[in-house]
Order: sequence, then structure tokens, then C-alpha cells
Amino acid sequence: MNNLSIIIASNLINISRDWVEQINAYAESGIIVIISVPPHHSLLETYKMGFSKKINIVNSDTTGQVHQRQFAAKFCKTEFLMQMDDDIYFDLESINKLLNFYIKLPKKSCLAPYLLKENRAESYSKNVIFLKNILLYSEKQPYPGKIAKSSFPIPHKIYSNISEDEHHEVEWLAGGLVIMRTKYFIKDNYYKFKGKAYCEDLINSYFLKKRGIKLFLTSKLFFKTNEESYRKYNVTRFIEYLYKDFVVRNYYRKMINKKLIPLIIAYIYLIISFMGSRLKIKNPNLYKSFL
Repeated sequence: MNNLSIIIASNLINISRDWVEQINAYAESGIIVIISVPPHHSLLETYKMGFSKKINIVNSDTTGQVHQRQFAAKFCKTEFLMQMDDDIYFDLESINKLLNFYIKLPKKSCLAPYLLKENRAESYSKNVIFLKNILLYSEKQPYPGKIAKSSFPIPHKIYSNISEDEHHEVEWLAGGLVIMRTKYFIKDNYYKFKGKAYCEDLINSYFLKKRGIKLFLTSKLFFKTNEESYRKYNVTRFIEYLYKDFVVRNYYRKMINKKLIPLIIAYIYLIISFMGSRLKIKNPNLYKSFL
């Protein structure tokens, strides 16, 4: 644990007290914690939020989640590095287990726990699940951990009967929590977009694999994020999300040589799903008949 650094990019918005205490516990355990904040944010005011003086808080030279994370990595001198988002809850025992799992893997690799999300499909009929797979992934039976024909990532636990092996190789890792050897962290400017980092985890996974780094997922550990689902957005925010996500994902699609039509169909599914969620809020009985 003393040879591990955790780097976090944050704009310090909606940071909870519980999360700050978790990060302080990391630092108290001997882990090097580096938090990169926007250029003009006062470091003194940041520490007043309750962060321990053992945490290294630095002003990045520009904004943006990806760049701030890369800026934090410049201060990392340990053999192992874990990148983490500022809305992730992951206790010390789990970090220790993740590190122990990781050192058993080939050196040129990354490892992540699986991202635990609400499995809405469990309440759907087989016909509805089949339709979703066709529309969102352009595949009848999408394989967990792969990138679908539509350029969308297939969840690592899309089916409840997925193998519970200690770890298995995948095509993508969620960027919220990943551990690797520091020398394999990508420091090049691979993400050219500003603002919220849409599809950043997929683009990062692509470049890691391109450099010969294997991506592994462990089914023995999981993490959660409090990021709000697009289904809960209002109409204006949903349209903004749809546009920004499409711009980046279409860039990623070209990068991995996937076809455009499956991507377009996937966004049609997102619109249908969003409309269905709005219908559920306004008229639950009509929503059931809609399905």
C-alpha cells in the first residue's frame, strides 16, 4: 500500500463529507493521494473542505477531467497508480484486495473492479431484452466486456450468470477506478474534447490496448458511482447529453472502424428509453402497456 498512489481529478462540486473522510483514511494508511483541481481554485479553501494535510492537492494548468488526471500523474513516484473519480466509494480493504489481485497479473496490464449498476433488465421480458440488444448493441446476444457493433460498451455483468472467476480479460474498463503500474499510465494528450469526458474510458482503453496493455476485470470486487442516469434528466439536459455524447462516440467509432448505422440505431434506442422513463413518471400504468 505504501507503493501506491491514487490520483483524482476534481472540480470539487458536490463533494460529500463521507467521501472526504474516505480519502483522508487512504492518506492515513500510507497511500499517496494526489488531487488535481482547476487552475484558479484556492488550495487553502480546498483544504478547508476537510482534507488531510497528508493529501497532495495541486492546481492543474488547465481544466478537464482527463487533463487534470494526467497533471496529477506527474507527481506520482510510486510503482503502482490507481486513478479514481471523485464520486467513488471504495474502502481500504477493497483497495488492498485489488492491489493483491493486480500483482498476480502480467506486468503489462490494468485491473478494475466491476461497476455496479442497477440491472433494469431483470424486470423486463425476454422479448424486451432481445429488442434492447438489437437496438443498443446491434447484436442478438452481446458478450460481456466487449465493444458492440454499435460502438457502445457491453456491460461486464450484462447477464446474471457471468463467470465469477477472480479476473478475466475484457475490451474496456470503466475509468472511474482502475489500477496499473505507473509507467503504463497514458500521459499523451489522447482526449481532444473539453468539458465532461464522454466516452473517455473507452478511448483510454483503446490506447492502452494499442500499447500492448491487457485489460482485466475482477468479479470479486465492485464499486458504485452516484452519477445520475440519463433517464432522469429533464428534456433540455437530455438533448445536450445526447449531442455531446454522440460527438465523442462518433469520433471513437471511427477510431475503432465500426459502422455508422448501428450507432444511429443505438441513439434511437436511447431516445425511446428516455421517453419511456418520462412516461413512467407521468403515467405508470400507460408505461407498463408501452412495454
